[in-house]
Amino acid sequence: MRYTALILKGYKRFALNQIQSFTIQPTEAVQLILGTNGSGKSSLLHELTPLPGSPADYSKDGSKEIHILDGGHHYVLKSDFALRQPHSFRKDGGRELNSGGTATVQKELVRQAFGVTPETHELALGAERFTSMGPTRRREWFTMLSDVNYDYAITVYNRLKEEWRNVSGALKLDRRQLVLEQAKIITQEEQAKLDAEVKGLHAELTRLIELRAPIERPVEEIDACRRERERELHAMSRQLLAMRVQAPADPAGADGVFPKKLTFEGTDAVDRHIEAIRGSITGQEAVLTRCVSEHEKLRETVEILRRRGTDDLNTLRSRIRRAQEQRQQVLKARRLGLEGFDATAAMQSFQSIVETLSEKLAELPANEEGLFSSIRLKEGREQLLKLREAVTGGNRQLAQLQAKKQHAEQHRTHGSVTCPKCRHVFTYGVGADTLQQLEKEIAAGVEALARLEKRVTKAEESVAAIQAYGDLYREIIQITRMASALEPFWDHLAQTNAMKVAPAKVIGMLSLLGEDLKLEVKAAEQDAEIAKVKELLVQSERLGDATLGETSQKLRESERNIEALTRALTAARRSLGEFVQYRRKLAEAIALSARVDSACRAFENLTREQIEMLWRASIHECIRHVQSTLSRKEEILANLNQQKAIVANLEQTILQRSMEEEALAATMRELSPTDGLIAQGLLGFIRVFIHQMNQLISRVWVYPLEVVPCGTTTEKGAGLDYRFPLRVGPERDIKDDVSDGSDGMLEIIDLAFRIVGLKCLHLDDGPLLLDEWGATFDAGHRSNAINAIRHIMETRPFSQLFLISHYAATYGAFSNVQTCVLDARNIAVPKVYNTHVTMT
Repeated sequence: MRYTALILKGYKRFALNQIQSFTIQPTEAVQLILGTNGSGKSSLLHELTPLPGSPADYSKDGSKEIHILDGGHHYVLKSDFALRQPHSFRKDGGRELNSGGTATVQKELVRQAFGVTPETHELALGAERFTSMGPTRRREWFTMLSDVNYDYAITVYNRLKEEWRNVSGALKLDRRQLVLEQAKIITQEEQAKLDAEVKGLHAELTRLIELRAPIERPVEEIDACRRERERELHAMSRQLLAMRVQAPADPAGADGVFPKKLTFEGTDAVDRHIEAIRGSITGQEAVLTRCVSEHEKLRETVEILRRRGTDDLNTLRSRIRRAQEQRQQVLKARRLGLEGFDATAAMQSFQSIVETLSEKLAELPANEEGLFSSIRLKEGREQLLKLREAVTGGNRQLAQLQAKKQHAEQHRTHGSVTCPKCRHVFTYGVGADTLQQLEKEIAAGVEALARLEKRVTKAEESVAAIQAYGDLYREIIQITRMASALEPFWDHLAQTNAMKVAPAKVIGMLSLLGEDLKLEVKAAEQDAEIAKVKELLVQSERLGDATLGETSQKLRESERNIEALTRALTAARRSLGEFVQYRRKLAEAIALSARVDSACRAFENLTREQIEMLWRASIHECIRHVQSTLSRKEEILANLNQQKAIVANLEQTILQRSMEEEALAATMRELSPTDGLIAQGLLGFIRVFIHQMNQLISRVWVYPLEVVPCGTTTEKGAGLDYRFPLRVGPERDIKDDVSDGSDGMLEIIDLAFRIVGLKCLHLDDGPLLLDEWGATFDAGHRSNAINAIRHIMETRPFSQLFLISHYAATYGAFSNVQTCVLDARNIAVPKVYNTHVTMT
């Protein structure tokens, strides 16, 4: 069997290298797999098998495809996990052999075609280690590896063992059951007594059945209804007692003086009385409305007469003329003469702003020539920016000159040379004239920079003055907008442009405005007085010759009539409310009384029904009790004879199973794989197997190392113990078991077991998989191991060698090697690699 191609897509074990697709097509017998730790080398070996891939190792759309040449046939096996039926098995390009695409069928096809199972693949990978197996696992492996087919014998032995366990367990249960069943048998005296009790129960049951009647309603339901009616009765009774309905007294008796008690036969009579009261109230309200209207007219007349006093109509007209003349004189005294003010609102606005506005105007300079304007501000800012740029440039130029001077002075101090002939002093890079010129330029630059600084300061002061004027002017305008009642004055200032030309003059105009507003307020007061006198004149003309005394007397009489009517109307309304409430309570009481009567009748009916159902339920309960007791006692009598038969049957069964248990135990002892015929047959095979292992071990190990066949004695008796001692060194020291050897010893013993085991399973015509083999060896043993592997590949029928190793000496000993490098970091790689591998 030879692998010709392996294609992996979406394989999670390659995630560290970010490999999504991997293809290897080996053509040489020796295949070397290199890569850093964790790059997926061992995982790649794990996938070198015809067994189907595991979905857990692949992404949802991942797949595995392997091509195999075996016996002249070409096999293509696939596992595509993006499909519902992922697995495929094809031979020589023919039809699909795994039509259902299931993993179970795929594994069975692999077993039939190549003899590979999950267990044998674990052995080929070295996961099944002989040195770490327990005795039971070793026995299973040697039974599987033996040329003699012990399957039938072991199947018979296992079936006998299972049958023996079943028989033994059943025998224990039968014996326990026999004790229990024997305890259930009663005496003859107890049986006679039980017969007499059954006859008496039959007679009692007949009498109770004659008295039985059906239960029409459950007693619990009737009792719940009865308790509910009882709660309703208590609640309605308390409600009825709390009402205490009593008719109110009539406020006007038969004599119209003392109230009298009224009685009514029902709600209709109360309704008639209520309608009578409402009719009386309607009449009284009409009379009261008329009296109130007359009273209001008399009150207005008295008020007018009081305000007029002793003045006649001519006197009122004279007062109007005098007031109009005084108003004209007040308005003539105004200084500014502005019109259109609302005197009161204007005065309030003036008083709220005059102090603040005067202070701001006092600070505002005159701007008659337009020195403080937005244009001047823009020009000043542009000039200031240019001056600052000039200062910056001057500072930069001055710094350069000073740096040149400092550099020249350093050369002059430390770099002078004297001529030996003429004694002239030379300075490197600079002369005296140069220093003098630099000093002049620096002095001129400092002077020019000082002039620029003065100009900058003057420009800043100019810009600040313009900005301050603008801020102050905007504050003044904001104040004027807040006092909209002084709009005529603000319009006057805008027309004269006094705010900009002469702000100080505006302060004086504010004083004049305050005086004018005071006069405006006085004129407004005169207007109000004139309006009052005119109104009084009109009213006096309408009254004619009416006098204050007569009108006042009529007003007092009207007030007394209204008071009497109001008292009577209030009493009538109160009586109406009392009778309306009485009528509602009376209706509620009558309805509640009817409900109480109905609830009492229902309660009595429920009580009688509950008593009847309780009696019937008692009869039924007695019948059930007698039937239950009778059934139980009859069942005891019926089971008595059956119990005796059960005991006899159990005794016979126990006897038969005891004989069967003994026969099965004897057969198992003869066939046992531990100390029976199976064990004796395996012992010869084990000795041959261990001899072949020792031959391979001797090719690698530099001093004597030998595995001893297992012994034939166990702690439980004669038989194979499956413990393999180990002879080590020239002294032939014996270790109890191969598991006690060193790491290197364990590794060579496990390899020998793997190779001989694959031969016994007829799987040595396929690839040999070695993962870091020889990592625990020293230099000498590792050299022998390389030669041993070369010898195995030359003498054994292994078709391919897939080798993983971090040692260059190990994989460098082979020729005609194809190298697959999964990750070249931290390792030494050959010059040519991955010629047969594609990774994306």
